[in-house]
Amino acid sequence: MARVNYAFILARLVLPAARPSVLAPFSASMQTIEFDLAPGAPYIEVNHLLKVTGISDSGGSAKAMVADGMVSVDGAVETRKTAKIRAGQVVTCGNVRIIVREAAAT
Repeated sequence: MARVNYAFILARLVLPAARPSVLAPFSASMQTIEFDLAPGAPYIEVNHLLKVTGISDSGGSAKAMVADGMVSVDGAVETRKTAKIRAGQVVTCGNVRIIVREAAAT
């Protein structure tokens, strides 16, 4: 089974300004993304969250990132690919922090 260099992928996807320093991709400050759940949706699966926010370019790579222990939820490593992420939880992957919020009232 081939290993994927996630540090390189994250440096390319998340830190475009840091591309010249690929050797130290996480030297920049942590990026924060605020994600609003869909109206009426009580949760989103962690692999879908990574794909929707652009951390991963496909569902397969998102599942691999979770399986490899690269994702944490509220500070604890999460290895369940379909873990339910609810409003108020914080997901971290590499140098990206995703804050999940309830859908905005309309």
